[in-house]
Parts: sequence; structure tokens; C-alpha cells
Amino acid sequence: MGNNVQISKSLFNALYRYHVCNDTGDAVYIKAELEEKMNRHIGRIMYGQAKTGTTEEIRNTAMMAYKSLQKR
Repeated sequence: MGNNVQISKSLFNALYRYHVCNDTGDAVYIKAELEEKMNRHIGRIMYGQAKTGTTEEIRNTAMMAYKSLQKR
């Protein structure tokens, strides 16, 4: 798995302003975008485990976790 994550330009700009300029005005936006990004990331991991898990139990558990993330 790669170590790089792509984010939108607007999220990058908001993160820059937050950390470098101490502008906390976009804190809610940043939190929402990062939570959405993390949910998509975890969903991809769970889907991969659901398809390639070594046992049926692992595949079923991963698929249930994947489906619960999709409902959010």
C-alpha cells in the first residue's frame, strides 16, 4: 500500500491556513473533509479484505464493516 494520500486543493489550502497562519475559521470544514477521507480509506481497506481475506470469517466480517461504512 502506498504512503501518499491525495486531497483537494481547497482542503490543502484550509490546512495550510490552519497550521501556518493559525486561522481556525475552517476547522469544521477541515474536520468534515478529513473524516470523509478517512471513511473512504477504511472502506477501501475493508473491501479489499472482504475480497481477499484468508478465511470466510475474515471476508464476512470485512464485508459487514464495509457495508456499515457505506450507510454513513
